[in-house]
Amino acid sequence: MNKEHGQKIINSNNYRVLVQVAFWIVILGTMSLLVLGFDAPRDFYFRNILQIISALIIVLINSLLLLPHFFARKKYKQYFLWITMAIILLTCINVINESKFLDLQPPDAKIEMKDRPKHGLIDIKYLINFLLLAGVAMAGIMVESLYQFNRQEKLVAEAETEKLETELKFLKNQINPHFLLNVLNNVFTLSLIKSEQTPEIILKLSELLRYMLYESSQKKVSLGKEIKYIENYIELFKLKFESELNIRLKIDDNYHEKMIAPLILIPFVENSCKHSDLDRNDGGWIYAEIKIIDDKLLVFHLSNSVSAVEYTKDRTGGIGLENVRRRLELEYPDRHTLNIHKTDTKFEVTLQIDLSQ
Repeated sequence: MNKEHGQKIINSNNYRVLVQVAFWIVILGTMSLLVLGFDAPRDFYFRNILQIISALIIVLINSLLLLPHFFARKKYKQYFLWITMAIILLTCINVINESKFLDLQPPDAKIEMKDRPKHGLIDIKYLINFLLLAGVAMAGIMVESLYQFNRQEKLVAEAETEKLETELKFLKNQINPHFLLNVLNNVFTLSLIKSEQTPEIILKLSELLRYMLYESSQKKVSLGKEIKYIENYIELFKLKFESELNIRLKIDDNYHEKMIAPLILIPFVENSCKHSDLDRNDGGWIYAEIKIIDDKLLVFHLSNSVSAVEYTKDRTGGIGLENVRRRLELEYPDRHTLNIHKTDTKFEVTLQIDLSQ
């Protein structure tokens, strides 16, 4: 346990003690004040003062010693033994103090002394004192139990959140490195032939890497940056082919100021680039569209032609559709719909995300 965490526990414990002290002062003090106008005997007020002091002592002993050292560690037998002994001891002290108080009063003082033993526990008032202190202890148990329950729930929630964040980081870090290696090889080839495209390609690659390394670590990024990443990705993908590719990306110009989880759309684009038949079919195609509806609903539609013959072009694989399904569940629970449809000639994805939150 580090120092900061320990200090939080101490401060929390002090707060619970102060709350209980204030509660019993208000309750017992109010009960005493309510009978001020009824000309109660002196020993009544003295007894109330003793009860208030005893209640506060029980709160301190219970909260600072017994609950953290025994009850919180599930040593229930030791706890109930010590708390019972403390209550009995305080009750006996109250009996002795009240008896001494009565002995010191003048004969003409208004005191309730009729047939009452001075040092016995058979007096109903002392039984009430014992039950009051027991009630204070039980209240402390309830407060501590509620605190421990809430603390455990919070720890579980924090652990779950940390687990989900770790999972999200893992999922986002699974961008296909093989694609980057291909791009670097293509850039190297372009540099050897001194192509005029080389500076532009290097710039696009640097933007793509910057987004992957820095922007993707954020919880949300602007939709414009995600779109720019997709555009750079497609441009770099085209380097693999000598002929012009039928890849079209349509984007409505109303996405500004919108925020989205980073790298949430690119897996679909990567999947289409990987599994389309652009390298075998001159009529192959990839169509993508991004638009915002009602200023909050992102609609992402992507489709591509597929080869009639099943084959694998890249054994290293992309980050996978199951990966992105899981990310959507974590990032946008109950705020997205994903429909994937595949035929012998076409693969199609429609994703809708509510970006209002």
